[in-house]
Amino acid sequence: MDILEDTASQTEMYIGIWLGSRYRSEYSTENLCDDTYDEIFGTDIDGVFLYLDCSDSNDLYDYISTSGLGQFYYSNDSSCDRISAIFEEMDPYLIRGQEDLSGAIQVFCDNLIRYKDAGAPSHTISMIPPLGCIII
Repeated sequence: MDILEDTASQTEMYIGIWLGSRYRSEYSTENLCDDTYDEIFGTDIDGVFLYLDCSDSNDLYDYISTSGLGQFYYSNDSSCDRISAIFEEMDPYLIRGQEDLSGAIQVFCDNLIRYKDAGAPSHTISMIPPLGCIII
C-alpha cells in the first residue's frame, strides 16, 4: 500500500489495482475496470486502474484502464503506446506459476511516475482541456 500511496501522491492521480481470481472475457474485464474505477473514484477523475488476471484460465487478460488526465499520460495510441510498454516491463514478473505480484506492481508504479514526469505525448497535448472547461 505504501508504494501505491507514494505513486498516487507523486502522480497526483488515483490508482486502483484488482487481482482477478476468476476468468472474465476481455470485454467483461474492460467493463469491470472502467466501472469499478468510476464507482470508487468518480467519473473522469484523473487516474489509472490495473487489472491482473490471476485466474487458472489459459486465456489470461491483464488490463489498464485510464481516466481523466490518465488517458493522456498513459496512452495506448499506435504512435505512443505507453500501456503496452508498461506491460512489457511487467511481463517478467507475471510468468505463470512464478508470479511476483509485488515486483509487477512496483514496475507498474515506477512506470506511472516515469511517464507522468515525461509529460503527455505531444499528439495528446492539444486534446487536454484547459482548466475549468468541460467537453461533452
